[in-house]
Amino acid sequence: MNKRQRDNLEKLATYLEALPADYERFNMAYFKATEGDVGGYGREEYDPSEPIPEEHACSTVACAVGHGPNAGIRVYKDTSWFTYCERVFGVSEHSDEWDWLFHYNWANIDNTAFGAAQRIRHFLKYGIPDDAWQQRRGEVLLCYSA
Repeated sequence: MNKRQRDNLEKLATYLEALPADYERFNMAYFKATEGDVGGYGREEYDPSEPIPEEHACSTVACAVGHGPNAGIRVYKDTSWFTYCERVFGVSEHSDEWDWLFHYNWANIDNTAFGAAQRIRHFLKYGIPDDAWQQRRGEVLLCYSA
């Protein structure tokens, strides 16, 4: 991970922390979702490995990675959410870093923008905790306050 990617993670954490506590458009289960399915939101009509749509509708719900464009971290037309994450944050889809920072299972444990920001901050300062897997599964206490 290079300095620009670390700076982008810092920028994303700052953006997520600034969202209101009652912000309803955050969900770690979706890169991007639209209104109209179970629970009020459904998966977008594209696969997350496909190119990111150029337009991001204001009524969408997104995970931490999906909020990257809103935080001012540029998307290119030819990128997917996975390649976007690897390019701007230095985190690949099948990595321990991805699992700690962006795994969809966090939706079941700590589905908040503040919690996502705290995981980013912890990662930048200390790396991945030894019990990260257990934290993500809800088997041990989180190493931060959500």
